Amino acid sequence: MGNVFTGDFEAVLQVSGKTLNRLAASMHQNAGGNPDTPSFPHSLWLRMGDDGMVDGVRGTLQAEICTPQIELVNASTDRFFLSAAIRAWFQADPGTTPFPAFIKGAFRAEYRLTDIDQKCLGWASRAADYLWIRVVPESVTFEGGLSDDTNLMLMLPDPGAEAARHELFVRQIAAALAGPFEATPHPVSKRFRNGSLISLAGPGESGLALPLGITGNPSGAITSIANLFLAGEDFAFALREDLLMALLAPSIAAIQDYKPSVHVHISTPWPAPDIDTDYNGSLDPISVSWQPHGSFAVIHIHARGHLHTGSVLADASFTVDQDIFVNFNAGDETLWLSVGSRSVTANASGLGSGAISDGVSGAVDAVVKAFAEAACTGARSQLDAMIARKQELIDQLRGLDGGAGARFTNASFEPDGIVLRGRITVSSRHAGKPAFELTQAKDGYSALASWFPGGRIDKFEWSWTWPDNSTKATTLSDRFLLRRPHPKPGKWGTTFNLTDPLPGLDGSGTLCLRISGAQIDAVTGDWVHVESTRICHRYGFAIRPLANGAVIRPLSREVAQTKPHIPHPELALTSLGEGAASNALVAYVGPDWDEEATRALYHALEATHRHDAGLMLLALFSEGEAGKGEHLARQFQEMGRALGLVTLVQEDVDASWATNLAVPQTCRDSVWRLITPEGGISWALTGAISADELSKALTHCLLPSQAPSLRPVEPKLAIGARFGQGAFRGAWPIRLAHCPPPPFNRLAKAAGSLVSFVRQDSAASRAHVRRLKAEYGHETGPLVALILEGADAHKAAHFSEEVGLPVLPDPGGAITDRMGISVWPTTFSLDKSGILRAIDYGPLTEEEGRRV
Repeated sequence: MGNVFTGDFEAVLQVSGKTLNRLAASMHQNAGGNPDTPSFPHSLWLRMGDDGMVDGVRGTLQAEICTPQIELVNASTDRFFLSAAIRAWFQADPGTTPFPAFIKGAFRAEYRLTDIDQKCLGWASRAADYLWIRVVPESVTFEGGLSDDTNLMLMLPDPGAEAARHELFVRQIAAALAGPFEATPHPVSKRFRNGSLISLAGPGESGLALPLGITGNPSGAITSIANLFLAGEDFAFALREDLLMALLAPSIAAIQDYKPSVHVHISTPWPAPDIDTDYNGSLDPISVSWQPHGSFAVIHIHARGHLHTGSVLADASFTVDQDIFVNFNAGDETLWLSVGSRSVTANASGLGSGAISDGVSGAVDAVVKAFAEAACTGARSQLDAMIARKQELIDQLRGLDGGAGARFTNASFEPDGIVLRGRITVSSRHAGKPAFELTQAKDGYSALASWFPGGRIDKFEWSWTWPDNSTKATTLSDRFLLRRPHPKPGKWGTTFNLTDPLPGLDGSGTLCLRISGAQIDAVTGDWVHVESTRICHRYGFAIRPLANGAVIRPLSREVAQTKPHIPHPELALTSLGEGAASNALVAYVGPDWDEEATRALYHALEATHRHDAGLMLLALFSEGEAGKGEHLARQFQEMGRALGLVTLVQEDVDASWATNLAVPQTCRDSVWRLITPEGGISWALTGAISADELSKALTHCLLPSQAPSLRPVEPKLAIGARFGQGAFRGAWPIRLAHCPPPPFNRLAKAAGSLVSFVRQDSAASRAHVRRLKAEYGHETGPLVALILEGADAHKAAHFSEEVGLPVLPDPGGAITDRMGISVWPTTFSLDKSGILRAIDYGPLTEEEGRRV
């Protein structure tokens, strides 16, 4: 009967199934990041059916793939199951078999380790050195849903048709796994060839077993390994008990060859002479036994010997019992032998029996002690070599995960040998990475690039905010797309008649995404719920900065038509002036603007036909005056929607636009300026104008340009970049020269920090600061710092005392400009290392319940 742990072999290594899945999660996390380690893709984009259609299906597939899971088969040496959740979008080619657009579920398939036929071209001399893992096509199954909200025929409820589509998709998966996704043969050493491993599975636990040779190459039947001995640990290393006792073989042989010789002197009463004699003897066969005690073991040596003398004295005998302790130290991961208790009992009778016994006992004890100590010392190097086999495991692990490691943590001494168990560490899980971009058709956004490294996405939580503070949100689980119907093109290049518009496609606004799901825990291997930070992209229309040079940076504020009590952030529209731009008609609305002026503007725009010229309308109110003309502001927006014209209705902050456009301070009439795509002014007028005159001005003065386009309003610092002291280089006030800039990249607080760019005389900034103070102004929260544009050190100190938060001065706006800030307030959320994790625009408000 084979050893209960090692079967026919000297030693066996086992790695748990959960550890294999943690390593699979690490490969998913790698996703091509480290070319020296294998990886699983988290997303893919491929053509299906081009190399041969299955059931007439052909088209483009975009798919998210979660971390694959390995399921071991008990007592198998050549097969396992692999499963993975997928979420896909399929676009069928015209004229091919109709197929649902959206797929969400999990596939499962059996894989077999297959030998390569040496007759295959090019494989005659190398087939034995490669392992080929191939899917069993008929084993493929899929559990999940198929849906389509664009093909009416596929949307009709029909259980029979749904089952047929399900089977059709299973055949597509099987064809893909056996075709484009078939694994290439992988080179392996002799120890890892087909049949050299066996998988074991029991209730609640599974593992992969590899036989090892200690005194030579492993030899035996792989199926003789039949028991798991992981006991809940990540890996275990079992050694046969006879292998350990064999470490003492040289010393046992030396003891066996020991020929005891003892000189005995017996004093006798006078006048009889004293007796001096030599005792010589030999040992019977020595017995060695293994005595396990859980946390240690004893190798017990028992010997019996006989001594003879040619004198008148009687012969003697003796027995020896020597214990050798086998110990394990988890601190330095060492096995070692130590000399335990020893007893030597000598027996003699008759004259001088006491002296004979003492002499024999002392002599034998000294010899056995020396042999025992030599045995413990001599075994140390061999035991160290056994423990060092762990490095082979570590090398294999690091071939899959560069940050992996292994450590023995405990030992169990059992009747069949020693089982050393330990923990395997893998790279820690990275945070979720939400990301989205415009679809190729520009009809929505795709979050295909989003992923949880070593995990899966369960939900996409989309939310968006329009400039008037109206919000909308939706949560999707079956798709990574956020789309709206194709709109009708407007006269001036924008879209209209939309029922579900989206920021960045159909107007200015902010679009945000948060993903939630689960990751394989790097320690336990269990699925744990995770959520990402929320990422937001703000989109806006750009106006080219004035070519003659702005006196000050023109700022504006969206006119509130909903939630007017919520302060609107200030915007620098001209900060987005890089790249191509369109013409911009600026209508500065004076107190005497009336309905006739509105009608004239509408009819002029309707009558103008310049298909080669893009145009947007910027309606500007003096600061504080927009609230008096909410009806007028609404008319401007309705006009824009009716004409398909990009229309921005803004308040002029600090009269900055009026200053740059040379608007008379006391003017009550309307003021008109036509800004060219290059930033010049091609036409200007102060006062009322008829529809015909305005149409003629537009017809003659508009310059050829593209239609107004939305573009991201993004800071220059990207998500994932470090916000360090370099942000202040050359911009740190001389008055604060005695202090270095704050080390945001070396903050000790686990909560990280929040850096908000604010303006002192801004209602939005002040509302934001009040909420920051209320939410985060305590010791246990993140560090909060304000960067106050336009303020010197004195003003910053005064503002800091007023609001109760740290304030950093930015007198010339150098820090703000370096970061590319064009919305106030803008807040950076940094982790404790100073890495930018999220960007939020506008004030944090209690009503909306937003959290940075």
